[in-house]
Amino acid sequence: MRNTIIIALISLVVISCGKDKFTTKPQLTFKKVNNDVFGTGQIMEFTLGFTDSEGDFPGKVYIQRVTPGCAADTSFKVIYDMPEFPTSSNFEGDLKIIYNLGSNDGQTPIMLLPPEECGDTSSCYLRFAIEDKAGNKSDTINSSTIILINN
Repeated sequence: MRNTIIIALISLVVISCGKDKFTTKPQLTFKKVNNDVFGTGQIMEFTLGFTDSEGDFPGKVYIQRVTPGCAADTSFKVIYDMPEFPTSSNFEGDLKIIYNLGSNDGQTPIMLLPPEECGDTSSCYLRFAIEDKAGNKSDTINSSTIILINN
């Protein structure tokens, strides 16, 4: 599937206030997820905020699902190239990452359900990091805890 589908929307806002939030190393924050509980076929939408003093994007997005208590859930680790978008110095934007849980609707990338060893209901979170064109990586951030139901 095309990587540009994964990163469905990048909202760009250039803000020049607060110099300390713009650094050479990209800064990443978790803003929200559209729900706390997802069943098979439901759309998951994660919104992240990011800043960079040089605005040297697009870069890469790193995503990993973590299911505490289920060591068998190691299969969902992905790296995506960000699509092209205009940037400037002291860049600030939002990154929206969208998945369809365990179902193929032909438009949205699929996040596989956790393995059967994790049970029918799994509490998990996603870990995110970004990298700019110069290879500077953000710190890893976590989403809030979500529940995946295999139904």
